[in-house]
Amino acid sequence: MILLDLMLPLKNGYGVLKEIRERRIWTPVLMLTAKDGEYDQTDAFDLGADDYLTKPFSLLSWLPGSGH
Repeated sequence: MILLDLMLPLKNGYGVLKEIRERRIWTPVLMLTAKDGEYDQTDAFDLGADDYLTKPFSLLSWLPGSGH
C-alpha cells in the first residue's frame, strides 16, 4: 500500500498519483490529507486512489470491516 499526502512540497499528491497510475503501478493508494472537500475526494478517486482519509482521523473509522 502507498500512503500519499495531497500536500507535498514539490508536487501535489494528485500529480504523484497520476504518474503512479500512468506507469501502470496498481499498488493500492490511500490518500491521507487535511483537505476534506467533496471535490478533493472525487478528484482523488477519479485519478485512481483506492481510499481517502482526512486528518485527523480515528483509526476505527478506517479499519477494514468498520463500514466506512
